Amino acid sequence: MQAGETPLYRVAVAYSAGRDSTALLHATACAARESGGVEVWALHVHHGLSQYADAWLAHAEQTCAEWADQGLPVRLLARKVSVPLEAGASVESEARRVRYAALFEMAHEVGADLVLLAHHRRDQAETVLLQALRGAGVKGLAAMPADASRDGLRWGRPWLHHPREAIEAYVHHHGLQFVDDDSNADERFARNRLRLAVWPVLEAAFPQAEACL
Repeated sequence: MQAGETPLYRVAVAYSAGRDSTALLHATACAARESGGVEVWALHVHHGLSQYADAWLAHAEQTCAEWADQGLPVRLLARKVSVPLEAGASVESEARRVRYAALFEMAHEVGADLVLLAHHRRDQAETVLLQALRGAGVKGLAAMPADASRDGLRWGRPWLHHPREAIEAYVHHHGLQFVDDDSNADERFARNRLRLAVWPVLEAAFPQAEACL
């Protein structure tokens, strides 16, 4: 798409600057360049919960600037938010709620027709297990939809049926740089406890667990 040209379609990607969202943003921007007429917006939410949050934002800014210089039709919009930490509240769930609210607001701000999220097959399997352990009903056990519409905005998870290893291979093939979220090792969060302590045992006993859940 040429400078000054009005895009026919705007796609937003939730971009934390981590491995999965970096790969999705890059793949989306490359596809947009090939098709033409598509503008890609990287939406970065700065929670301020990590001491590295400013560095992650700086990395996101640098990455998007470099890709734009290489001819990829990508632009960045970042938003700093605060996560209310009320007594008894889950930091994990509150951060997720605030993040999605910010993504929704930013997507409308840039006029996006679609917001892409980088969840993959392992994320889906973990979500199903967490929902089951929390006593979720049939609706909860359906976990994350690959495609959904809400309040006039479409949300898509194009990699929901793809394994994490495929994303890792894509990142390696293209030499993409990303940040490591230190909170992924924090076992105060339920998903991390499941991922670090439960999942390895489950996968050892049932190698096809990820694909079957």
